[in-house]
Amino acid sequence: MYRRIKTRGKIHGTLVEIIESKLNVMKKVIASILVSLFTVGVFACSVSSLTVKAPSYSNFTVILDNKKFQSKTNTLKIENLEIGKHHLKIIVNRANGKYWSSEEVYNGYFNTTMGTKVVARVGPNNATEIKLLANHHKTKRTKSVNGYGTCSKKSNMNTQEFLNLKTTISETSFDNTKYKIAKQAIYGNTISSVQITEIMQLFSFERTKLDLAKYAYRYVVDQQNYYLVNTAFDFNSSTVKLSEYLAVI
Repeated sequence: MYRRIKTRGKIHGTLVEIIESKLNVMKKVIASILVSLFTVGVFACSVSSLTVKAPSYSNFTVILDNKKFQSKTNTLKIENLEIGKHHLKIIVNRANGKYWSSEEVYNGYFNTTMGTKVVARVGPNNATEIKLLANHHKTKRTKSVNGYGTCSKKSNMNTQEFLNLKTTISETSFDNTKYKIAKQAIYGNTISSVQITEIMQLFSFERTKLDLAKYAYRYVVDQQNYYLVNTAFDFNSSTVKLSEYLAVI
């Protein structure tokens, strides 16, 4: 009787191991499919834009990151903004009899993520309102407008390049070095939420995973899918901290 029970236990254990092995294989296959889906048709532009509008009886000068743009009408649009922090200065020119007067109506900063639309409206009394509209996730190439940006600064990371990146990170001993390598790759290439998730899984410490998730959000091409990175965390508290961070940037 004892031998029979022991044998059944071994059979049961073997079946569990087989099932777990098959599940792991399925997870890898699904992950590979998701990576290929998210890397097809992705372009390098952030597709962010700045639109400045002033009253019809005035024209203005925009200085964006030390680059000067002169409006020919009361509306000026600048496209292909880089992801990150930008400095904006708006100077309104108005006719005052025979003379023109100039007044600086805005001098400040704003942040862009993937596909951010920034609208600056100058009122009749020179009050300026800056709005960051909801992201519009376009995936088509756009042309350079007003000489600000182009689509050629970043390149698509194909499947093989991503595998090479994962190998490089895996063969690195310390999390802080892995983090630096990941940041370099993210900054220089387009990348998806699924790929960020896979990179996070290569880290040993929860803190490093959270730091990478915070850093990478501005650079992913599919921010609407960023909830996927939560599966790489070991603790629910990290998901909460990431959500709190994303709510204020």
